[in-house]
Amino acid sequence: MFLIQFKYARISGKANGRVKKGVIFSTYSSLIGESQGSAKAKYKTRLKQLVHWCGKDFDGVIIFDECHRAKNLTPSGSQKPTKTGLTVLELQNRLPNSRIVYASATGATEPRNMAYMTRLGLWGEGTPFKTFNAFIQTLERRGVGAMELVAMDMKLRGMYIARQLSFQGVHFSINCVSIEDVSLNGERFVNVYNQSADLVNHL
Repeated sequence: MFLIQFKYARISGKANGRVKKGVIFSTYSSLIGESQGSAKAKYKTRLKQLVHWCGKDFDGVIIFDECHRAKNLTPSGSQKPTKTGLTVLELQNRLPNSRIVYASATGATEPRNMAYMTRLGLWGEGTPFKTFNAFIQTLERRGVGAMELVAMDMKLRGMYIARQLSFQGVHFSINCVSIEDVSLNGERFVNVYNQSADLVNHL
């Protein structure tokens, strides 16, 4: 089932076919959706609609695929947090018993982008860092090496899995081609490249 297909009403109600169990899929755009209808509507946002359907004791799995879409929760400078980041955080806060999976190929390229990953237990009560800001300041002071140590710790605790495609059975060769021997429409490639670079500099 797709969240966007439901009307802004109880998912388990008559208007939506009384759906009581199942798996709901949603894009991040749908998750932050709001009804443009009556201001008196009980379920004006998709987030509220989804949280009500799950119930406060929900202990199922929520998978944030391509979770880097929520990365701008604590932007630097005068920028404001994105609605996607705030909504992802609120969903986790309102369903405290849910099991969270963060899936991304670029989820932690910048430590600051991890702010929405509250379930990792890297900051907060019972950790050396009381807040995310304390966590990020320590990492930024210590550089790339600190982030590598965090990744190692997460892997040791079974919290972090990084899969790679196997190269079994793959064959390849490396061929070096001298650009001195390459021509483009009869003109040496080196000349074409230099002329292109001059044009870009002129622009």
